Amino acid sequence: MLVSWTFPVFARDAGQPHAGAPFACFALMMIVQFIVIWVFFPETKRVALEEMNRRMKWMIESEWTPFDARVVPGHRVASGLNGNPRFPGGTLRMQAPFFDVRLVPPGGERVAGLIYYPHPETKPEHFQKPDVLELLLPFVAGLRYGETFDLEIPRAQMAVFDTKNPTECLQAQPA
Repeated sequence: MLVSWTFPVFARDAGQPHAGAPFACFALMMIVQFIVIWVFFPETKRVALEEMNRRMKWMIESEWTPFDARVVPGHRVASGLNGNPRFPGGTLRMQAPFFDVRLVPPGGERVAGLIYYPHPETKPEHFQKPDVLELLLPFVAGLRYGETFDLEIPRAQMAVFDTKNPTECLQAQPA
């Protein structure tokens, strides 16, 4: 965009002694871009994922933040199971972005899934408290409404704030 905006301004001086200045400026920008790519984005062809992860550890945060959660009944809008004619196929496509999550049921094994904050336009008839997040998980046997369990989220993807003290980020607590 910068090139398409500035080139006509420079090009009107064609035939002048400094007419090559735009080309020199653009060439300099390309050299700087080449150096940045060469230094910060290494070649990954034929490199194993584990090796890429090791090389780029400074870019990838793999720590997970645990926090307590409680199962509450949903309105079945996202799945489309509530029969709402405005959202016959559900509202999952409207819910992006999704983030990784791991549910840690009491005495059970971690279950990987996705977590999202429901889009307000998908709940016009249902007041949803701002501290409610929704999960997309496989069936977890024994999980009941009102039950408390641990969730884990990657620190690199999202942070959870305490609703009673919004300035306190739960992510900042040691895992």
